Amino acid sequence: MLGTIIGMIDSFEIMALSGSSQPHAVTGGVAEALIATAGGITVAVLTLIPYNYFLAWVERETEAIEQYATRLELMITAQPREGC
Repeated sequence: MLGTIIGMIDSFEIMALSGSSQPHAVTGGVAEALIATAGGITVAVLTLIPYNYFLAWVERETEAIEQYATRLELMITAQPREGC
């Protein structure tokens, strides 16, 4: 996002300095903004894959821990108590 914003600011600065009669002068900043946006989307997609993998792994492990905890709780409550 920051690269996109900087590229657009550069474009508008160039346009302000050169005047609105030269729209082709703005294309460098717009190209910079588009490249930054494409890079950001690429990084986001590439990090989404391992994030989803680890999230699914954590959910599976959490479910396993909950099952073991339930079994342990049942074993503890099923044991006869001395003195009762």
